[in-house]
Amino acid sequence: MKKAEGRIQVLVNNAAIDPRIALAEQTTEKLDDLFAINLRPFFILARACAPLMPAGQSAIINLSSITFHQGPAKMSAYVATKAAIIGFTRALARELGPARIRVNTVSPGWVMTERQLREYVTPATRKLILKSQCVPELLQPEDLAEVILFLASGASRAISGQEILADRGWFHS
Repeated sequence: MKKAEGRIQVLVNNAAIDPRIALAEQTTEKLDDLFAINLRPFFILARACAPLMPAGQSAIINLSSITFHQGPAKMSAYVATKAAIIGFTRALARELGPARIRVNTVSPGWVMTERQLREYVTPATRKLILKSQCVPELLQPEDLAEVILFLASGASRAISGQEILADRGWFHS
């Protein structure tokens, strides 16, 4: 990321794998790997980019998941990584706030990516999602992009240290 006066500098952290592994089958090696993929890059990139971000014009946006609020079975390790991202966001917002860098989290609902559609979204799952959300429309990647663009813009300059649930009203924060 290069320093550019007059522009908002943005870092979007979105690294994750979401294995479905029961607690009894979870190993410490798999847990370490999951944290290394789902959390470590957020720290590394924030540490590297923050010094390059102009005061008052910068934002870090971390992606978590509504699974933190839902707590689904066979995903305890994944949910733990997503909870850590929310905690990281809150602490980083306090730390970088004096430099006028905003830090927020977007926690998406079930986004209809090609992989999710191919591997996990069955007709029954689709029915559950539509029934569970306040707005019964499937969440698309571009829906998330709009929320991220808002947090990246000056229109969100009063928001920092927050988690925004972008889930069409599935859960309430």
